Amino acid sequence: MFQISEASFSDSEYLDMFETQLFGNTPVSYKDILLNYDQNNYLIYVAKYNNQNIGYISGLLVCDDLNILNLGIDEKYRNRGFGYQLLNYLIENKRKIKLTNIFVELRKTNTLAFNLY
Repeated sequence: MFQISEASFSDSEYLDMFETQLFGNTPVSYKDILLNYDQNNYLIYVAKYNNQNIGYISGLLVCDDLNILNLGIDEKYRNRGFGYQLLNYLIENKRKIKLTNIFVELRKTNTLAFNLY
């Protein structure tokens, strides 16, 4: 069964490990982000399949704009629509604040992301 939930402090180790696996070392840890979660406009959701973490999406709200920061799905679970569901969940969850723009920045070589967005 596929589930999406808002990230909690207990997810920080998974998020750091998975992001490093996907993107290399990052300057800020998810532990730091989640400690300041209430004071920031970070949006972080974790995807689970059969109670196993399989991916996440993170975004940043700036006024009425949503910046998609990262979206990653474990390689074993790609091409099953989980990335689309995460993206849709984030956008639909924030639609009530009347988003004006949604931004995402991609590398030219990231064909999986181009196909998703």
